Amino acid sequence: MDQLSKAARSALMSRIPSRANQSTELACVNMRRTNRITGWRRGAAILGNHDFVFPQKRVVMCVDGWFWQGDSRCNKMPKLNTVLWRSAISRNRLGDRCVIAALRSMSYSVIRVWEHDLVKARRKRIVVQLKKLLRTR
Repeated sequence: MDQLSKAARSALMSRIPSRANQSTELACVNMRRTNRITGWRRGAAILGNHDFVFPQKRVVMCVDGWFWQGDSRCNKMPKLNTVLWRSAISRNRLGDRCVIAALRSMSYSVIRVWEHDLVKARRKRIVVQLKKLLRTR
C-alpha cells in the first residue's frame, strides 16, 4: 500500500526528470552512423512521439522499450499496483497501434525495433531491413 496520497505521489513522480531511452536511442544512432545510414531526424513534427524519422523517405523508426510497450518476452510486471501498471501499458500499446495506423494511412512506412533487438548480434538484421526500406521509398 502506498504511503502517499494519489496527488502527492503524482507530484513526487512529476519531479523526476525523464531520461528518455538514452541507451537504446544512442545504440540506434551508433548503429546508423556505423552503417552510414543518413537522413534521419529526432523529434520531427509528425503525428505521435517517435524516436527517429526519415522525412524525405517518409519512414518512421520506433524503438520500443521492454517495459512501457509491454514486450511479452521481457516484461516483468511490478508486484505492487499490478492493475494500474497493466492498464497503463495497455493504453500505451493501444496508442502505439493507433498512431502507427494513422502514419501508414499518411503513406509513412513504420519500422518497430524492440530494445532487446539492439544487441550486437541482432543489429545486422535491423540494418538490412532499414536499408531495404529506405531504398524502396
